[in-house]
Amino acid sequence: QGTHTFMCLQDLVGELLYHGMDLMEVRRETHDYELTMLHWARQFDANHEMITTKWDPRLYRAFHLYLWGGCHCFRTDILQAYHLVAQRRPDSGPRPGLLRRGRNFVLGLA
Repeated sequence: QGTHTFMCLQDLVGELLYHGMDLMEVRRETHDYELTMLHWARQFDANHEMITTKWDPRLYRAFHLYLWGGCHCFRTDILQAYHLVAQRRPDSGPRPGLLRRGRNFVLGLA
C-alpha cells in the first residue's frame, strides 16, 4: 500500500528498448538508499517521544518498522534501487508484435 512500486529492472529495460528509447545510464544505488534509510531511522528513533506525543503510537511503530525493515532489506539485497536514464531515439525502436510479446511474457512466468 502506498505510492511505491516494485519493478523488475529487466522488464523495464526491455519495454524502454521496445519503444524507441536508448539507455544512457543505469546505476545501482542500493547502498545509498540503505544509508539514507538508516539515517532516517536513527533520526526518527531520536524523536520517539515527540512523535508519540503528537501522533498515535501505532503510527510510530508502523514507520519504525518501515524504516528499519527497509534498511535491512537494502543491506541484505532483498530490495535493490537503481537510477536509470533513457533518451528517445529518432526511430520507433524494434517493437515486436503483440503475439511475440505475449509469448515472451508467458515464457517469463516459468
